[in-house]
Amino acid sequence: MIKHKLYPVVKKAAKELRRRGYQVIRSVTPNEWCDPETFICKRGEKDTLHVKLKVSPNTLTTGPEIAQYCDEDIRALRRLMRSSPRKTSEHYEVLVAMPFGTYSEIEVLPDTLIDRRTGAVLSQQPARSVAA
Repeated sequence: MIKHKLYPVVKKAAKELRRRGYQVIRSVTPNEWCDPETFICKRGEKDTLHVKLKVSPNTLTTGPEIAQYCDEDIRALRRLMRSSPRKTSEHYEVLVAMPFGTYSEIEVLPDTLIDRRTGAVLSQQPARSVAA
């Protein structure tokens, strides 16, 4: 089996999610080219977390920078959120891998983004004011 170049980043992201108490149920593998950086995680019987992993070539320091960089992924998660039949038990995040092995998480809610590092509300509107 040939490992994708993102394999170390994906493996470390899965480890970070397990550290937070989640069991990674499914990681869309790099062989599924339609969406190579997606995790579906469970914690307990009802708590489901959908994570989009994004790799940044630069260190992004502020929540708004991260949100702007992840705009397309945020919109994709919001589309998934709207189509989910179990709206209350599912959570959505963008996990950004940056140089030097650091990660930042943005929690995606229907009309708000929250920087999980600080708890700061980043936006009351969809990213870039474009409807998701």
